[in-house]
Amino acid sequence: MEGAISLGIYDPSGKLVRVLHREAKGDQFVAALDGYITHWDGLDDAGHPLPPGHYSASGYMVGPVTVQPAPSPIPSPTPLASGSDAATPSPTATPPAPALDTLESTLPSLKFPNGKPFVPQTKIRAALVANPLDRDRAGAADLSAGFDPAGSWLQLADGLPLRQISATPGLKWAALGRSALGEPLVFFQSDGANIQEFLITKVSNMMAFDCGAFDFTGPGN
Repeated sequence: MEGAISLGIYDPSGKLVRVLHREAKGDQFVAALDGYITHWDGLDDAGHPLPPGHYSASGYMVGPVTVQPAPSPIPSPTPLASGSDAATPSPTATPPAPALDTLESTLPSLKFPNGKPFVPQTKIRAALVANPLDRDRAGAADLSAGFDPAGSWLQLADGLPLRQISATPGLKWAALGRSALGEPLVFFQSDGANIQEFLITKVSNMMAFDCGAFDFTGPGN
């Protein structure tokens, strides 16, 4: 299987402490007889040295997972006037800005492509391509939505980024959902002014691999 590689370092408790590679290509590694070689400097994602211990490394080969913007624009939510006798706004009046900075305030306006109300999920289980080096066991992955000031991505529930969604800056929130098993994943995000929707398909075009556990004795060793 060909694709991009995301690889993480996990501490003795199984927590992701370093994203060592993110959607990396083969030329970013040292080629070996039966795979690739990479190195870890003993630092976490914040650049702090980690203590000695029994760590592990594992990752994913991400094939052609498809990310497409929604075919139709998303209507902005309209704030409701309070009171039973609220008058219809004047055509010349400037409407209040919609509240898009939190998922909770926007959720009533979000729909799946089939018209059902959008329900965000903290993780969604997806089947994977079988790994020939792991007795052809396919396994599964729990996926979730990730974002930071530089954009958004599809990630593992533990935080390992797998596939970039967008490079939209300044996002306030991102959410992932699926209306039913076999349906596309739906990814919503907002920068506080606009809502963007993406449909994610072919998520099974990913393969997990395990680099094994190792004893880390400290930076520089």
